[in-house]
Amino acid sequence: MLVAMVTKDYLKSPVCREEFNLALAKHSQKNRDLTLIPIFLDEDVQDIPLEFKQIKLVNAVGKSFKSAIESTADAIVSYFNKESTKNTKEIFAKSSEKNIDIVQEDLRAFQLSKPYPDKSRKPYTDFPPDLDSFFLRDSKRLKPANEINNIVLSFSSNDKKYAKFFYGLMKYFAPSLPVVEEAASAQEMRHLLDNATKIVTFVSPNYIESHDCIEDFNIALCRHRTEKNPVIFPIQIHSLPKKPSYFHTVYYHVSTADAVWSSLIMQSRVVINVAIQELNDIEYSLSEPDILALLFAARNLIDCFRKEDGDCTPPPRPVLSNIGRLVADTNSLKEVEEVDIKLSKIFLGVK
Repeated sequence: MLVAMVTKDYLKSPVCREEFNLALAKHSQKNRDLTLIPIFLDEDVQDIPLEFKQIKLVNAVGKSFKSAIESTADAIVSYFNKESTKNTKEIFAKSSEKNIDIVQEDLRAFQLSKPYPDKSRKPYTDFPPDLDSFFLRDSKRLKPANEINNIVLSFSSNDKKYAKFFYGLMKYFAPSLPVVEEAASAQEMRHLLDNATKIVTFVSPNYIESHDCIEDFNIALCRHRTEKNPVIFPIQIHSLPKKPSYFHTVYYHVSTADAVWSSLIMQSRVVINVAIQELNDIEYSLSEPDILALLFAARNLIDCFRKEDGDCTPPPRPVLSNIGRLVADTNSLKEVEEVDIKLSKIFLGVK
């Protein structure tokens, strides 16, 4: 159980928002193993972000504070004592069930379908058809080369083949970008992580089991929250174990586990460009769906150096994503009109 004391400062804190986002994802699962109870305390807040409108908020503003806190505390005790009361039924009511892995995959599929609708996926033709646009031309780059620090790859040694292939893609499409495939020592790696423009993390079951990889990830996470431009660039390799659960709330630009990549190869029967296939060294020989996934991951990373600074969310920013925001982003791509949720609909008055 997590009781979130939601105030103006709480809404501004990336760590508090990540705490809330993780708890909300666990709360929204079919067989949830955590209950989220948000208590809204600050009458100075004029509006509540969409991310916090996905669940009922206990209204403890102003004169309601004392009774709301006491009633919520009593309801929590009753819940653990397996006693059913009006307040326990309201506070512990089931919410709509969502799986954040499925929500993420759904969003990524729609992001891909916008530039590449079904009609562009022609059998036995090169995919993607606009491969030339993947290249980073110097005239289109955001910054001069001497203003871009290293792009660092963080991966488990067991997943080295994915990192090596990705490195090859970056050298092919953007040779002027400085990419470090491997550090010579742990000390050098720490220095690189502290100064990198981007940290590409290849998150997999192997990655999660490695203490060194987790340390890399946490350094990237901390820098990402506060620096001017986003630092971490996470790629998911394979389906992840259930725990640690916070890795499921990281938004992955690309996941090799998504069904769309196999569908493109097996059902749409698209063909990968010969030049890209030749980068797939016999030493690591990735599957065609994995090649496509990493090809688009490289494209997404290169796009970061084409965009203006103003295109990114200003700091402080959370790394762990909000399931409600992901659903809203998907609906926007589907051109589903977003319904504004009124405060009166989300406030829960307990007495």
